[in-house]
Amino acid sequence: MISGADAMDFNRDGDIDIITGQGHGGSGVRFFERDYIDDFVSENVNGVTTWPIVTVGRAESSVRSR
Repeated sequence: MISGADAMDFNRDGDIDIITGQGHGGSGVRFFERDYIDDFVSENVNGVTTWPIVTVGRAESSVRSR
């Protein structure tokens, strides 16, 4: 179990990411991609929005196999 935080290149994309445990007996791990942290800081500290723009398209219908 991870208690506290560890900074490492968790997903091997070349930048440092943050991985934390939920601490005090919690079950699970939290992972923060460095790009998310940069976008969050940019918006909340600098007032500049750098979040990626996402467009949701039409959902695909499933095909039942026999």
